[in-house]
Amino acid sequence: MFIPHASGSESEGSWRLSYEVVKLSNNGGGNPIVSRTLTGEERKVGVMSNGIDGKGGDEWPKVQDATRSLREVLKGDFDQAEGSRLGPDEGLAEELFEILSQ
Repeated sequence: MFIPHASGSESEGSWRLSYEVVKLSNNGGGNPIVSRTLTGEERKVGVMSNGIDGKGGDEWPKVQDATRSLREVLKGDFDQAEGSRLGPDEGLAEELFEILSQ
């Protein structure tokens, strides 16, 4: 969940918008919904599963594979390759959808 925060003032003539990101979970179904701030590592490269938060859900092989893949994609260079019809944005989108399809 993104929680927007605005700072600044009208008299200064500028505003800054930032977001706090929290994770919502029912921790396994049927439980009350709780929230927590993402860890530093989750803010860098975050992958979610339907595993139980804090009880090994992040250890699932699919989650581990997706985390590695996402790190590699984010390190990539998405300049348009010679002869490619894909621009940088489309190349990034294609790589991200590839991770989701695994």
